[in-house]
Amino acid sequence: MESLFRLADQEDLFSRRCICVKGPVIVGAGPSGLATAACLREQGVPFMVLERADCIASLWQKRTCDRLKLHLPKQFC
Repeated sequence: MESLFRLADQEDLFSRRCICVKGPVIVGAGPSGLATAACLREQGVPFMVLERADCIASLWQKRTCDRLKLHLPKQFC
């Protein structure tokens, strides 16, 4: 399966003034952004996900908030 994400070098970001994207742009690769991307992919809609961190769901992975917990129904665990 092709990767949904591509990390852009800073030189790449600043060397261009505009980028043409066919389809919607999803800002943020957190739970909502990933869910939106999954729904668009199921519908065959081209999209691009932009994330400022070097990973998806950075608040969860990097523990930005120590007390942040995710509670899911048992069927999703």
